[in-house]
Parts: sequence; structure tokens; C-alpha cells
Amino acid sequence: MTTPPPVPPTQAPYQNPYQSAPYRTPHPAYGPPGAVPVPAPIVPLCQVCGAGPAARVSVRGHQGMIVMMRFLRHQGVFCKTCGTAIFRGMQTDTLMLGWWGPLSAFITPVTLLVNLLSARSVLNDLPAPTTWGWRPPLDPGKPVLRRPAGLIALVPMALVGLIVAAVLTLFAIGVVGALI
Repeated sequence: MTTPPPVPPTQAPYQNPYQSAPYRTPHPAYGPPGAVPVPAPIVPLCQVCGAGPAARVSVRGHQGMIVMMRFLRHQGVFCKTCGTAIFRGMQTDTLMLGWWGPLSAFITPVTLLVNLLSARSVLNDLPAPTTWGWRPPLDPGKPVLRRPAGLIALVPMALVGLIVAAVLTLFAIGVVGALI
């Protein structure tokens, strides 16, 4: 009698080891099926130091020269600390160098007021930086009118104020004198 040949073992069908089994229930982080995941809000970071939160700010400056003038603008995304440092620097430079031309005596106060109303209000609305960046923030330094350049700039501002007051007074006297 002969023995039957050995039966080869049955081979399981091929399965890809990188293929995972389908999920029956979604992962809790992804929510229910069909729900669209909501992306996290993007917080802008300061382009100088990398701290956040930050906001887009445009600080303007003016340099008057005897024959010509130059308009300056520093714009970007800044945190409160870096934005304040840039704002104070531009304001101080405008106070020192903005008066030295015939038209610049009238353009400089407008530039200073535009900065106060636009850039400073944006920076005041920002909270202090809560995340740290890749480098230390700029040093804001002293406020503008506590700097020597800011105090020296009060002289041309006072002269322009006196000229405007004198013109208004002469105009009022002339109008009143013409009526009498």
C-alpha cells in the first residue's frame, strides 16, 4: 500500500501590509461623517520678531528740505512692541526733519496727525505679545515728547502755531476793521 501524497497547506490570499482596514466609526478628532473640519484661525506674526498677535500697520514720515521733500512709509505686520518702536522712531524723525521746507511746514502736522489717528489706534488695540518669536522685539524706548529730538521739535511747531494764530488774528482785525 502506498501512502497518499502530502496535502499542501492552503495559502491565505495576499494582503497589502500598508493597507489599513476601513474604519467603522470616525476618529473623534475628525467629527461625525460628512462634517467639514474647521481650520484653526491664522494668527499673524510680527515680521520683525515673530511674536503674535500682530496687525498690519503703516507708519508715515516726512522729510522737508529747502527745495524738495521726501515722503516715507514703513508698513508691515508688527506686534505691539515692535510697532510702537517703529511708530516712535518715525514720529521723532518727522518732528526733527519734517519742517525744513516751505510746503513741509504744512505737510508735517498732517503726517503726524495721520499717524496718530491710524497707526497708533491700531497699535493700541493690540494686546501685548503672547507668543515668543525667533528674536527679541524692538525696544520702544521713551515716548516721543520725552526724547531730546521731540523736545527740540516743539520749537518749529510753536513757530507754525504762532504764524497761523497771527494770520487768523490779522484776518479777524482786517474783517472787523473793514466792518467798522
